[in-house]
Amino acid sequence: MEIEVKVKIDDLPKLKKDIENLGAAWSETKTQVDAYYKQKDDVNAVQKPGSFILRVRRDSKAKLTFKAFTDRRGVWEELETTIEEPDQMEKILEKSGFVNVLTLHKKRNSTKYQQFSLEIDEIEELGNFLEAEVMGEDGERLQEEIKQFFLSLGLSPEKIDRRGYPEMIFESQGQKFEGQD
Repeated sequence: MEIEVKVKIDDLPKLKKDIENLGAAWSETKTQVDAYYKQKDDVNAVQKPGSFILRVRRDSKAKLTFKAFTDRRGVWEELETTIEEPDQMEKILEKSGFVNVLTLHKKRNSTKYQQFSLEIDEIEELGNFLEAEVMGEDGERLQEEIKQFFLSLGLSPEKIDRRGYPEMIFESQGQKFEGQD
C-alpha cells in the first residue's frame, strides 16, 4: 500500500532549506501533468473503499496508474505501469467509457529522508504542498510517523491533510466520500 500525507506550505524556500539542513538534496524541478479518469457512471457517485480512479501522468516517462480507495484516507491500493503513448492511452480510456474528470499541473522537487519519499509540489490548481510517502501495510502507524516528521519541521498541524489532490478538489466541488477513517 502507498501511504501518503500532505501539508500545505506557506514559506516554500524556508521549508526546502530546512529539509536540506537535515542532509537531503532536492532533485531538479520536474513538470507533471496528471489527467484523472473515472467511469462515466461513477463521475458523481459517492466514493468509498473500492472506488477507483485512473491517472495518466505525463512527465519524463508517461504512466498509467490505478488508484483505489481503502478504508483509510491517504492509504491507496496502487498499480502503475509505464506507457509509451499517453495520447493513445487517453483515447482508449475515453472509447472504453471513461471521462476526464480533472487535470492537475504540477512542478515537483523530490528527495528521500529516512524512510520517506518527499515531494514539494507546486500545483496550479491548489497551491504548494510537501507530500511524504512510504510503502507499507500499517497505514495508521505510518501516517502518524509522517505527521510527527511534519511537526518536527515546525509545520502547522491544521494544514496536515491525508487526502489526495484530486480528493481535495472533488470535495470542494461537493463530491461525497464515505467509509474512510
